[in-house]
Amino acid sequence: MEDWNLKFKKVIHFFIIVFVISLIIMIVCLLMLKYSVEGENNMPFELSQLVVVSTAEGIEKTGESTWNFDLVQNNDIYIYLSKNKNYKETEVIKSISINNFKIDEQPKVRKYCNL
Repeated sequence: MEDWNLKFKKVIHFFIIVFVISLIIMIVCLLMLKYSVEGENNMPFELSQLVVVSTAEGIEKTGESTWNFDLVQNNDIYIYLSKNKNYKETEVIKSISINNFKIDEQPKVRKYCNL
C-alpha cells in the first residue's frame, strides 16, 4: 500500500510541475503576443508635429503660348519630436534613420494640347 501511495505522490508532483511550467510558458507567450500587437507604450520621444510644405515653380519655355512652361514641384517634410513627459529616464537621440518608404504611384508626365 505504501508503494502505491509513493507512486501516486510522484505522479501528482509530476503533473503539478508540468502544470506550473505550462502555465509559465503560456503567460510568457501571452505577454509576447500583447507586446507584438500593442508595441512599446512609454516611448522616450513622441512625434509632436508633422508638416508637409509643397512648393511649385514654373520654368518658362520659349514659344508663342503664354502658358508654355515646365512645372517643378517639391515637397518638404518636417518632423518635430518632443520629449515624452511620462518617460522618467534620461534618453538622448544619437541618430535618426527614416526608411521604409513605399511609392504607390510614379509621377506621370502629361502633355496638353495648346488652345
